[in-house]
Amino acid sequence: MNDRQQEVYGSIHEDAWIIQKDLLEILKTKYRRDYKSRALRQLVKECRMLYKEDKLPLLIIKSNKGYKLSNDRDEIYRFAKELMSTGESMKTEGMELMKAAEHHATAEINKETASKCLAIEDYSHDSIEKMIRQGCFGHLQLIEITKCMMGGISYADILMLAKPDMHPYVMFLVRKGLLEGLERNVIRLYADVMLTTGNAYKLYHAASNGCSIDKIINMKKEMRDVESKKTDQG
Repeated sequence: MNDRQQEVYGSIHEDAWIIQKDLLEILKTKYRRDYKSRALRQLVKECRMLYKEDKLPLLIIKSNKGYKLSNDRDEIYRFAKELMSTGESMKTEGMELMKAAEHHATAEINKETASKCLAIEDYSHDSIEKMIRQGCFGHLQLIEITKCMMGGISYADILMLAKPDMHPYVMFLVRKGLLEGLERNVIRLYADVMLTTGNAYKLYHAASNGCSIDKIINMKKEMRDVESKKTDQG
């Protein structure tokens, strides 16, 4: 971005419209640039090109209210459609702006998602470290947790098995499932401290053999029904 582009871009704001006359006056007073309307429109067009190239976070849009910066996809779409309606020569630019707005919106969502994932990872790490310091795990449990860390498993996933009441063998099955790429919602079905080691293995085995989650849920329900009957008979 050169100085002239920066001056124009920096003189337009996101929260208020500015008419061309006032914008030209600001550029003349602040930067001693005596532009004509045509020269200003060219600089605005160059700034839009930088937005399309992902070099600027906001797009300069225009309406009968003047100029404004925007990163609102709907607002940019309306502006792009207005451009396209003015004539055949503007259709390409309008379509490119719509595509760029979609890209920027997707990038923003990805950034927010990454930020949330990082926060979850930090929370999970702190929770596990706290439980370890408090001596919540036995020797074999700590071995499983350590193997997870050495295997590159995320702390958020390790938290599924980092339960003081979970049998080390069940923890092993959870770790095995994570390394094999089983779906998290399936692994959570057998990462259950209330399951016997034998039943946990049956659920893991079913999952690793491609059984549907609905079938595994039914298997777990049948296991609980059997355990409940045994308890009643006892």
